[in-house]
Amino acid sequence: MLKRFLKLIFAGVVLSFCLAAFYFFKFQPSAQTAQAAGDFHYVRAGATGLNNGSDWTNAWTTLPATLVRGDAYYIADGEYGSYIFDDAVSGTQYITIKKAIESDHGTDTGWNANFCGGQAVFESTLIFNNGYYVFDGQSGGGPGSWNLGLGFKIEALLPTSTLINVTNRVSSSGKAPQNIIIEHTEFEHLGREYNSQGSNARAIYQYGYGFDNATISNNYFHDFPASIIQTGNSTNLTLENNFFDTNGAYVNGSSVQAYGFGDYCSNDVVIRNNIFKDIENKIIALYGNHGACAKDNWQIYNNVFYFSANHPEDSLEDQAPVMADSGTVTNNVLVYNNVFSGIHGGGAGVWLYSGDNNRVFNNIFYNNTGNNLYLGNASSEHGNNWFYGNMRYNPESTTSACRVYGACPLIPGHANGYTPDETTAEIGTGDPFIDSANGDFRLSAPTQAGYILSSPYNLDILGNTRGSDGVWDRGAYEYISVPAPDTTPPSAPSGVSAN
Repeated sequence: MLKRFLKLIFAGVVLSFCLAAFYFFKFQPSAQTAQAAGDFHYVRAGATGLNNGSDWTNAWTTLPATLVRGDAYYIADGEYGSYIFDDAVSGTQYITIKKAIESDHGTDTGWNANFCGGQAVFESTLIFNNGYYVFDGQSGGGPGSWNLGLGFKIEALLPTSTLINVTNRVSSSGKAPQNIIIEHTEFEHLGREYNSQGSNARAIYQYGYGFDNATISNNYFHDFPASIIQTGNSTNLTLENNFFDTNGAYVNGSSVQAYGFGDYCSNDVVIRNNIFKDIENKIIALYGNHGACAKDNWQIYNNVFYFSANHPEDSLEDQAPVMADSGTVTNNVLVYNNVFSGIHGGGAGVWLYSGDNNRVFNNIFYNNTGNNLYLGNASSEHGNNWFYGNMRYNPESTTSACRVYGACPLIPGHANGYTPDETTAEIGTGDPFIDSANGDFRLSAPTQAGYILSSPYNLDILGNTRGSDGVWDRGAYEYISVPAPDTTPPSAPSGVSAN
């Protein structure tokens, strides 16, 4: 009964998104730009018409085996199976797969508002053998609705299931699958307790020839056994406005390699405006096989990395929100205006071992256990970061107390180099957030002035302009003061007499 009740509540939430989504989601730049003019087709589980996709009455019950370049395919609520996207590329024409919503569902012939009261759920794996696709749930996700109202859902049936597999083979176009947009989709796995069985399961897996010009935005990833997204050898990747919630690197003594977003040898990567909650091991892993390739031009900004109060303490080892493996060369990696809160482990911050022109500015490090900042090259810069409540693990100390996590306080400028000298650091006096215990990392007061940056870094995670009040705040959220309510009672009008 409880499960049925929760489903009814969720259906109501999604229906609300259906009615409002035209104004908030229809004009997403990525999908809107990608879709060319073409015909519309219709897919509805349980349809009993001619099964030709011409309207909602005669909709296909599943996506047809062959899709038409330049066309769009609307999908109604219901359950759908696995699918292989392998249509030949034709220039830059996209194929758009999108959730039908009240304000954007194509034809009205046969349409019923109940077709958008819930989700279109794909059970098992979706495979992309070719590129130029838009997979768009149209509603939900992102700031204000991080885990609510998402139009598409992909769910795992087995601990080993990968939900979207972008194949490594060279496609018929002569290139690996490229130009893929995935947005407004819920990715649900079976839970962190399956980590030993699901160590190779992913939400999105691409590793090999490249995943160029891909955008992953406004999605909700949760309850994964180990890693969530893995990519490699790609250019122009964007990961934005996503919510990553819970994985399991360390469970009941079982340890597996895991990350929220792991990448091998990609360049020109943007990771912005995301929430990473209870993600174990490496949250963002920049792998280069110990120097086999350099990783250039990464922008990591306006993200929140945190462990919640409910995060199980299976292990405190080897945690790092942003980390390159030893020997990997990273050049021009920019880490700006992020929040790192409550992370436990040996590297609970930013670790970049080598490379040039890496920059770490305007971040908040609060209540972490581990070494918060390590940049291994003199040409790299850091400054205007905020520190409070962090505890250091100092591997160089000869005292037993400092060999235990949580035993040594973090002091910027410590001589061993794990937290290099930072004259512009701000040392806080307490929790700087409105309600960090419940995941609200908006600032309760302005910070000292951060380092002023140019566009696109001048907007915070919510789109607020930084420094509009004269102070560029540190952290993912710009401080927005709310005027106190006017409690002065109105004065009596003058020149009015009562009869």
